[in-house]
Amino acid sequence: MASLPSIGSLYYPRWNNIAWSQPVPGGTVYPQQNDGPFGYPVAGINMQEQGSGLWTGGCGHWYDCATIWKDVNDFTNTNVAIIGCPLCSYVFKIIEPYSAIEDPIAYAIIIP
Repeated sequence: MASLPSIGSLYYPRWNNIAWSQPVPGGTVYPQQNDGPFGYPVAGINMQEQGSGLWTGGCGHWYDCATIWKDVNDFTNTNVAIIGCPLCSYVFKIIEPYSAIEDPIAYAIIIP
């Protein structure tokens, strides 16, 4: 029987076809987003990714909207919602049962 992932782990270690690395369990996930200016395809124009999202996860990535995956808790045989980073699949929170995320009072907005 498989169990649910732990908070702070990678739900899919190869999410988005990238070999994510997490040297310390529950810590920063690599590769990280670019935190300095980098060249744009047009000469003389630089872009910067740092701080371009609303939220920053425990993984160190910033994003605008967390991803919600649906899975099954094999021990209780109930559906669960796994809230995670849309870039690397770092698990922020697990909500059980899955239908609880549809409650507008308890989860008007899901913030990791």
